[in-house]
Amino acid sequence: MQPKPFTWRLRRKVTIGTLVFCAVVFVWILAMGADTELNRLAIEIIGIVASGVIAVYTGAKTIFNLKNRQGGGEQ
Repeated sequence: MQPKPFTWRLRRKVTIGTLVFCAVVFVWILAMGADTELNRLAIEIIGIVASGVIAVYTGAKTIFNLKNRQGGGEQ
């Protein structure tokens, strides 16, 4: 039995889950955290992670569409 291919639906779930996690941590730090260097660094890292996730997801989707010349790449 062959494993199922990695679908865009699963990639979207992972992407959205990561972005929601980043947003929750961001809001929690702003609401509960003190104004410390550690909290500033954590917020910067969360921004970098969220930006990276968005960039990789959109880049992979673009490459997939260019290689296969398909509309959405859905399976």
